Amino acid sequence: IARHNWREDFTNQKQFPRKYLRDDEAGLLNCTWPEGGKPETPLLYSEEVWTGIEYEAAGLLLFEGMTDAALKILKAVRSRQDGRIRSPWNEVECGDHYIRPMSSWALLEAASGFAYDAQKCSIQFQPRIAPERFSSFFIATDGWGTYTQRITRKRFTARLSVSSGTVRLRELRLAVPHKDSIKVKKGRSSLSFTASLVAGRLHIRFTNLIEIERNEFLRVSID
Repeated sequence: IARHNWREDFTNQKQFPRKYLRDDEAGLLNCTWPEGGKPETPLLYSEEVWTGIEYEAAGLLLFEGMTDAALKILKAVRSRQDGRIRSPWNEVECGDHYIRPMSSWALLEAASGFAYDAQKCSIQFQPRIAPERFSSFFIATDGWGTYTQRITRKRFTARLSVSSGTVRLRELRLAVPHKDSIKVKKGRSSLSFTASLVAGRLHIRFTNLIEIERNEFLRVSID
């Protein structure tokens, strides 16, 4: 999709039945026929550009580790919607304030590698963008907050802070390929846990269920 549907500009590209991009703008076509065989009457809207589809494709690229291709698409979308000729908060497709661009929420999970299992009280982070200095919003069943991690040559640190509600945690999974010299604290209190490596990812399982309340935080350090 990224290879065949991407256009750096639309000077010689037909946009039909509706034209959402100027000729000098970049974007991702909904549908192309790179090996030929285009029907005489193709799918309706196949030759349009929708931000809702661009966000979806960029999210998939991030999940597949194709970060540069994803960022190229996202840069084009946000440059078109930067307030000069289009609203940053209203991405018109079929109509005003159309719902399809809400697919952009997938980018949050794709970029942060966030996964949440409410039944198991398990949270995972695997940043795919700037993992050495990463920060992201996250939301659980009964609370939300921010996750931050820093990586240097000698140390890995992560902090899960709760801004509202309560986050219950039994297991924390992080993109760290070793399980030595781990310290985990809730505030100033050290926590009891076991650590294992599963598919190159660190799984920290706490002896007791942890409840992190508003304005509290969990901190992981690995030397």
